[in-house]
Amino acid sequence: MSGSDTPVGTSAVGLLSIGVGPVGVPTTAGVTLTAGDVARLALLNSGAASLSQTIYAEDVYAALDHLNMMLAQWQRRRWLVWALADTSIVSTGAASYTIGPGADFHTARPDRIESAFARMLVTSSTAGQFIDNGGVITVLPDTSTLPTSPDGLPPGSYWNNGGVLCITPGGTQTDASQKPLFLDYPLQIIGSREDYNQIVLKGLSTFPAAVFLDSAWPFGVLHFWPIPAAMQWELHVATKTALSPTLTLTTPLMVPLEYTQAIVYSLACMLRPVYGLPPEPSLMALSKAALATIRTANSQIPELSLAGVVGTGRRGSGIAAGSSQGFMGGGAW
Repeated sequence: MSGSDTPVGTSAVGLLSIGVGPVGVPTTAGVTLTAGDVARLALLNSGAASLSQTIYAEDVYAALDHLNMMLAQWQRRRWLVWALADTSIVSTGAASYTIGPGADFHTARPDRIESAFARMLVTSSTAGQFIDNGGVITVLPDTSTLPTSPDGLPPGSYWNNGGVLCITPGGTQTDASQKPLFLDYPLQIIGSREDYNQIVLKGLSTFPAAVFLDSAWPFGVLHFWPIPAAMQWELHVATKTALSPTLTLTTPLMVPLEYTQAIVYSLACMLRPVYGLPPEPSLMALSKAALATIRTANSQIPELSLAGVVGTGRRGSGIAAGSSQGFMGGGAW
């Protein structure tokens, strides 16, 4: 924590003044409450402060620290995260890829992969033409049969502009034979290092069938198996959306509307022991009810699916031996 025993106001934290003005303007996308506003409301609801007294900067900074700790815990609970984020890259032929802020898969560092699939970029309808390379349509090198100049092409025609797919202006491409048609193959999630270690041929390179997340720090490491060949696959992983970056007093808390009450009341419950106050049943009930609302709103239960043959649990069976019926038959796991 940081700060000093200074009353909250423009000289203390630059924003907050008890009982003065609105605390935020609701919008359809979220609320404009700052983290400092939430800290103030939590202190008031916890009983550690009141509207008739001055709140000191040290108290606000302490509440802010606890808010960041609480949201870090919430980030790991699927039912407290309102959406999953899909992150993808084109395969490079590497045996593994990092995942996290600024990593190969640029997203919040996950604790687990919720789902994954591999998109085949080179198929009978796209071989020798183009691929979706991270949002930029890129022409496959050497084998492309597309024109390399727009001269003489009718409006809406594709042409190869130095490896980037372009369309001549004045029309829309309607030739279905040149439009990419990609196939997505679901990947099995390998849930533990112990299971991944049982794979016999870790260096095998062919159709990817599974992925394992090594939840290392500061970046996680994704191991796709078998290893996807370079430039032939777009690898997708779904992870929990980041609730919030590390908050400062002025950071807007951009969350769905129903989260505001749950955050304030839950933070208030966390703050009471800090001030030597016993648990307050009515406050705990408000927090529990608000969290139940979020749980209901975020519930997404996937359908139960079973493999064609239920495994026996014997060592060396299933994915470890490369004997899955789904994999051997070219279907889903």
